[in-house]
Amino acid sequence: MILGLATNGKNETAFDLFEEMEQKGPVPNGITFVAVLVACNHKTLLKKPWSILGKMSKVYDVELTIEHYGCMIDLLARSGQLKEAEKLIKLMPMKPDGAIWGSFLHGCLTHNAIHLVETAGKRLLELEPTHSGRYVGLANMYASNGSWEGVIKLRKMMTERRVAIAPSWSFIEVYGNVNKFFVNDQCHPQAKDIHDVLKLLKIVLMN
Repeated sequence: MILGLATNGKNETAFDLFEEMEQKGPVPNGITFVAVLVACNHKTLLKKPWSILGKMSKVYDVELTIEHYGCMIDLLARSGQLKEAEKLIKLMPMKPDGAIWGSFLHGCLTHNAIHLVETAGKRLLELEPTHSGRYVGLANMYASNGSWEGVIKLRKMMTERRVAIAPSWSFIEVYGNVNKFFVNDQCHPQAKDIHDVLKLLKIVLMN
C-alpha cells in the first residue's frame, strides 16, 4: 500500500501510513523501507530519508541493501544534492551498479552538473557498454553544451562496440486497445489532446 500510494503521487499519505504502521504494526522490514524511501521522493519529504535510514539499523535492525542505497542516491540526485549523492556512492559497502550510476548521471544531466557527468558517464559505460540510452544521454548533454568533440568520441565508441540505437517507446492499454508511442510521435489520432494533457500534468507535478 505504501509503494502504491507513493507511485501514484500520494507521497505524504504513504508516509503517514508508514508512521501508523510503526505505532500499530506489523513491524516494517527491508521491503517496507524501500517503499518508504520511494515515498520520500517529494519536495515536502526530502529531509526524511536520513532519519529513515537511521531507524532501519538502530531501531529495527534491518540491514541496508543496494536497493536502499539506490533509493537514497536517486532521491539526492533528483533534488540536486549531487555532492551528498556522490559521497554516499563512495561510502557504500557494496559496489554501485548501473542503476545507481544511472540515477546519479540523470541527476547530473538534469541539474547541468557538467563536472560530475564525466565521472558518472565513464563508470556507467564501463558497467553497461551496450546500453544505447546511456550514450545518447551523454551525447545530448555534450551537444547542448557545444562540446562536439565529446559527441564524436561517444559515437566512435558506439561504432567500435557495435551498439545499436533502439528507438524509445511506451504503451498504454485503453479498453483492450494497446496504444504504442515512440519519441516525438505525432501519428496518434489524438496526439494533440495527449500532449496538452501531458503539459498540464507537468505543471501540476511542478507545483
